[in-house]
Amino acid sequence: MTNHRIRKIDLTTNTVSTLVGNGTSGTTDGIGTSATLYYPKGLALDSVNNVLYFVQGEADRYSNSYAYIRKVSLSNSQVTSVHRETMSASWSPSYGALNGNPYSIVLDTTSNAIYVSYTSYNPSGYYGSWISRIDLTTDISTIIAGYPPFGYWTPHYYGYAEGITTASRL
Repeated sequence: MTNHRIRKIDLTTNTVSTLVGNGTSGTTDGIGTSATLYYPKGLALDSVNNVLYFVQGEADRYSNSYAYIRKVSLSNSQVTSVHRETMSASWSPSYGALNGNPYSIVLDTTSNAIYVSYTSYNPSGYYGSWISRIDLTTDISTIIAGYPPFGYWTPHYYGYAEGITTASRL
């Protein structure tokens, strides 16, 4: 996770190889090691194991933070950014769903949506954790659970929404 790559392990030969990423932090789309990643987290496969989704966060020098949902086509290792949310230093609740440090991701193939868990804080020291639903058809993100840090009036929450899952029938 800390070297800006996604690796794969062949369980038959016990070999480890790089699927995507070249070790340089960034958000550049590309094939295999020509793509740049920034601490990728929360891997999720589509229903037919052809596409791997993951989340990553990133910040810039202006105190803006970004959360990306990206995907890897497993047939050719093409990395493509699917969704990006922005939280600026002057962010307010009126902008809609907030982003922070994305931790995990679940793909809902029946409704073409992705659920992402986030944890973040604002400069005043308020913490929040929440889960957003991102509709992949409309690219609309909606907070469905939890509480992001909106500002000085936000209560202190110190929990972390680090893992989410879906129920499945076996």
